[in-house]
Amino acid sequence: MKRDFRLGDALVAAGLITPADLDLALSDQAEQGGLLGRHIILRGLVTRREMFGALAESWDAPLIDLMADPPDHSLLSRGDPRLLIDRGWVPWSLEAGTLTIATSVPPVPALLVAAAEQYGATEVLVRTTTDWDVFQAVSEACREDLLQLSGEELAETQPEVSASTGFRRWQILVPTLMVGALGAIAIWDIRLATIVALTLANLAFAVSIAFKVIASQRYPYRVVRTARWETEIARERERRGLQMRWRGRIDERDLPSYTILIPAYRESEVIAKVLANLEELDYPKSKLQVLVLLEEDDSETLASARAAK
Repeated sequence: MKRDFRLGDALVAAGLITPADLDLALSDQAEQGGLLGRHIILRGLVTRREMFGALAESWDAPLIDLMADPPDHSLLSRGDPRLLIDRGWVPWSLEAGTLTIATSVPPVPALLVAAAEQYGATEVLVRTTTDWDVFQAVSEACREDLLQLSGEELAETQPEVSASTGFRRWQILVPTLMVGALGAIAIWDIRLATIVALTLANLAFAVSIAFKVIASQRYPYRVVRTARWETEIARERERRGLQMRWRGRIDERDLPSYTILIPAYRESEVIAKVLANLEELDYPKSKLQVLVLLEEDDSETLASARAAK
């Protein structure tokens, strides 16, 4: 099985891209950072399956479609679905001690050894698949586990930061005691109870307004303070005869990668506009992942999202 390969050269050799296309993608990678394959796909030079087809040739591992030919679900149920997705490969079949894996990452010797040890195999065969196929296969095979992890794990492991239980005890106890105390005062002196209620309401309103005013002034204050500091630095550098330095545009290679989650339910009329606006974001697409979260029973929004260009 082949091990040494370069993605760009493999795609050129397969006739999927030209050397000029490769130079453009390499230029994007040098400017923005990230994986070369992602830049090639973002430029529309190849599809994901075409790219992994070229990798299959380089790895000498036939390409397999996990949607048309899914893996053995009993093998996938042995591990944490999140780890299965993160590692980039899945067990496809295990027969008579021979394990066949489908991988979207290079099948290096360490990977093959780890796979054999985990599944007790004496021989490991390799097939190539896309990272998207790995994600979909694990999602389908481990559906119940993933639903439990996404819906219940936070409440089980960190109940103090979960909203699954609604109000906390003190959030119920304090208002109850306040209402009870106000009721007791009203029984004793209705006029005094009215004064106390109005005073508390005005106090809460004043605190809310004060918080908003202070919060709105914080950013301008920081801008002014930063400008003064930079001016002082510039003057000091000039006094010492040093070269002036100005804050310029951040190097795109230094920008972090972000994942944007877009939950939408019964938003069929606006989902296309939302997706179009996301397309216009001024951020390197190689470092941006957008996940639109839709409900299975929301057929109208699903159809609108699929139809969006």
